[in-house]
Amino acid sequence: MLVAALALACAEVRAPSGGTPDKTPPKLLSSVPASGQIDVSGKPTIKIRFSEAVQPGTGPQVFISPRPVGKPRIKWHGSELSVTLPETLATNQTYVIQVSATTSDLRGNKLDSAIIVAFSTGKTIDSGTIAGKVTQNGAPAAGATLALYAISSDTVSMVYDSVNADYETISNQKGNFEFRFLPKRLFRLIAFSDKNRNERFNPKTEPFGLSDRPIDLGGPLDLTNLELNMATVDTALPQVLTALYTQSKVIKVKLSKEISLAYLKLHPDSVLLKDSATQAERYHLVAFAERLDSAALGLTLLFGDIADGTYALHLRYDSLRPALTAPRVVVKAAKDKEPPTILSWLPGEKPLFVPAVKVGLTFSEPIDSACPKPGSLVLIQNETDTIAVSSRWSDPFQLEIIPAKLRPGAKYRLDLFGAGIADLAGNVVADSLRSFRFSTLSEDSMGTVTGTIVVSIPGHEADPVVLQLQDTRRKAKYRWEGGSREFRIDVPAGKYLLSGFVDSDRDGVRSPGTLSPFRYAETTGNYPDTISVRARFETTGIEFQLK
Repeated sequence: MLVAALALACAEVRAPSGGTPDKTPPKLLSSVPASGQIDVSGKPTIKIRFSEAVQPGTGPQVFISPRPVGKPRIKWHGSELSVTLPETLATNQTYVIQVSATTSDLRGNKLDSAIIVAFSTGKTIDSGTIAGKVTQNGAPAAGATLALYAISSDTVSMVYDSVNADYETISNQKGNFEFRFLPKRLFRLIAFSDKNRNERFNPKTEPFGLSDRPIDLGGPLDLTNLELNMATVDTALPQVLTALYTQSKVIKVKLSKEISLAYLKLHPDSVLLKDSATQAERYHLVAFAERLDSAALGLTLLFGDIADGTYALHLRYDSLRPALTAPRVVVKAAKDKEPPTILSWLPGEKPLFVPAVKVGLTFSEPIDSACPKPGSLVLIQNETDTIAVSSRWSDPFQLEIIPAKLRPGAKYRLDLFGAGIADLAGNVVADSLRSFRFSTLSEDSMGTVTGTIVVSIPGHEADPVVLQLQDTRRKAKYRWEGGSREFRIDVPAGKYLLSGFVDSDRDGVRSPGTLSPFRYAETTGNYPDTISVRARFETTGIEFQLK
């Protein structure tokens, strides 16, 4: 089946003047054929009557499925719309006529939702329904185009700007949409902003959102409460711009766009150097400097001691996408005169409970494992007391710092004396003194939210979940993540909104999905009520559902 969306230019229509302001939107009174009618035959003209005179909005207004071969004749006249199809009605066929929610009365009151009229030329009529809401930047997306494409499998590749959708509709002012009278088959659902009003999705220029599940009419999943979040997505694949071997014996890679580091964390063997001439594997990744819980526009890669020569870098960052490559990386040993710098530190400035505090530093190049020298790290509590610390290297870039004891509700300053930390060539940290401040939360001022998580999405029942509590007044956010189906979140007293998502790719970031290769968005959910938290009390019995 195909979709047609057509609008008719019409003469200027003036709203009546005087009287009580009209704020009531027009409604459907009747249609010929009646919606739901079967055994329809005769002339292919559909007449739709509204409760008052109407006028079309801008852009496509009438959507017809299946899409006619020729151009239908659309006429708006007072409170009646007539649609004349250019060809004879097909046998045993369900026809769906949708009038856009942007249609309004003469005072500009738009329809509450799209008008749907359907009839069948056979003994039965298709009865599938899907519905949901579209948002963009956290707000309802009114006037978004919702497109359904009939597909044979959910891995099908499509050139969207070259094909018409099988069904289309427009979201109303609250971002809500609905399709009815659908056949039992598999579809792909995409919400997009039809900027050029050509009724086709252009991924390169138009913001879009993907569903979080297959649109399988007759399948096991609920399709009546879908949420699609539109965003402008850069569909171009990342590329390696430069890959340079430095005097610090690392390869610095600059990328054209950020990549997630989650896959590299789980599969460090996916990064390797090959001999440029023979393509034989020579060196595997030992470590990289970037924090593993973030995305990166550049990478600092350590392969250990590399013999002088020319190599090809192969870096796979996603199991479904091709590896990034740099065909020519010239390795030539040089004397290292560059001092190391500090790229990042933990725990950051956000206060945490003592058990959640991890103290550490990430350096720009491999550091001598004999460092830090005694006295190089000093931890001060509340500006007066010195706390003993020990340290260990997680890898050549990452130094973990272990305080003897941290106290709830305290403030800390970590002083680093750079002369006591040097790289493998003996260059000490550039700044002679660096200070890093953090604090811990007191349990006396905190409350606890506990509950259970229910994931009832086939194939994802065991996937990890990320939850977030947001303070309604201060807007502070508190995060919980894990594979357990029981959660505990300690937060200051206040009122909170609870939301979350299924983190199927385990990268800690909600994925909006991808078009090529096609992957569904990760399922999101919101707890329906505001959660009140009192200091030193536990709010229990919260059931967070993702379905």
